[in-house]
Amino acid sequence: MRKPITKVGHYTTWQGDLTCAVVGNFVDEEFFADVPDIDIKEHCQIIAKETKQDLDNLAKLYESHNVNVYRPKILNNKPCIKKHGATQILNPRPNMSPFDHIFCRDNKIVLTWCDIDRFEDADTIQHILDDCAWPVEIIKFNPPAEYDQEYYNTLDSKDWPGNKDVILDSPTFSPAGKHIFYSEKYVCSTKGLEKFKSIFPTAKFVPMGLPVSNHLDAQFRIIKEGHVITCHSAETLTALCPQFANWEISTDDSWRQTKKALSARDNLMTAWLDTDTSDSSIHLGFVHVNPSLVITQRENYNLCKALEKAKVDWIVSPMRHDYYFGLAISCATAIIHRSDENIDYFV
Repeated sequence: MRKPITKVGHYTTWQGDLTCAVVGNFVDEEFFADVPDIDIKEHCQIIAKETKQDLDNLAKLYESHNVNVYRPKILNNKPCIKKHGATQILNPRPNMSPFDHIFCRDNKIVLTWCDIDRFEDADTIQHILDDCAWPVEIIKFNPPAEYDQEYYNTLDSKDWPGNKDVILDSPTFSPAGKHIFYSEKYVCSTKGLEKFKSIFPTAKFVPMGLPVSNHLDAQFRIIKEGHVITCHSAETLTALCPQFANWEISTDDSWRQTKKALSARDNLMTAWLDTDTSDSSIHLGFVHVNPSLVITQRENYNLCKALEKAKVDWIVSPMRHDYYFGLAISCATAIIHRSDENIDYFV
């Protein structure tokens, strides 16, 4: 029996030891057993089997480094149609990327949402929430009971996600001690951002505008204090975020080049490629186990060169189908607790 969770939160992505995390989960190949098209069935079963294996291996790797690991439950073991209010959802996505909806700081667990197809995310981790005890505070933002499908279906992409509902996405935010960086486009509503800021009133929120957008773990990652890596140019990053002006800045656009090459292939799965990465890089989505060790899904040259310079070691935990899901190690890892400090790293 696990001990109750009485301490949650992290103030950085790179300092201290990672002590507790939720690692994503996925359906096994039997989920697709009844798919009638043999070719599609085979592709889906291979992807499901190997993605589950990769996530299971990542969980075991964390545990080998003394991280207390929790896993989301799989709620649907075969194709189905579920309902949220009046909205029907075909095959709600398994919770393979818990970082998308879990943010912990100041002994608070904030559960966010931004995609109605994942309305069950909070339910998949209810057993984890049940393990939490005082003084941990749980704050939930749920999809509205009456989700306005017509509104979101007609919303222009440049205006997404509008401001009708409180919409939040955890990877929009990147904590760095007393500062929390966040992207202004295209995942959180203004109502959502206002709510989030009110939960952490002592934090210094730093907005980042275009071309930075969406999930910040695919925009830049701090390797150690004084050294950051980004998929943008150093000039772009410092113009948007003067805090990094005196830091060493490494750059890497390898994911963008990889996506171009993959998109040029003509095969059954090309259309499944994640397209939300034209100005981002899942190659940056590594996770610090401690200040001297990170886990990454592949040995990308530019990243490894930057890690070597910073004297940070790495372990590879493959995500064989990250190209289809836009799935990085950071996506698959929701940090529940890290033993770091709430200080100003930019003084």
